[in-house]
Parts: sequence; structure tokens; C-alpha cells
Amino acid sequence: MKKRVSIYEAKGKLTRLVREVQQTGEGITVTKHGTPAVDIVPHEVKKSTLKPHPALKGARYDGDPCAPVSDADWPKELR
Repeated sequence: MKKRVSIYEAKGKLTRLVREVQQTGEGITVTKHGTPAVDIVPHEVKKSTLKPHPALKGARYDGDPCAPVSDADWPKELR
């Protein structure tokens, strides 16, 4: 069961509560007049599952990726 604290208690201990959530990985429910109001939960860092194509190993792009390109640079089906 998640730990529950009142909003009054959370105001005075927010830094401590955030540290606790980071260390334990378990969320804390903040209540207002005994009713759940918000949860303090750990932030999830999602790692990319994308893997570079082996044919691109060592490839470099020396141009400006933000530079505009002409219509001739686009394939006909994408113009």
C-alpha cells in the first residue's frame, strides 16, 4: 500500500518526500481532507530501443541538418 500524507504535511516535507520516492521507487499519495489528491511518483527514464543499421556504422554527416534543401533533392514521390 502506498504511503499517504496530508497536503499540510507534504507542504512542510516536500524535499524529504521527493528524496524518499527517488530512493525507494515507491510513490506517495498526497491527500486533501483525507481524499487522495495527487501522487508523487518516480520519474521513468525510457531508453531508446532504436538501433543503428550496421551499414551506417562510422557514417558522418558534415552538412547543416537545418539547412533548407531544394525540390530537386527530394524524391518525386515526396514532393
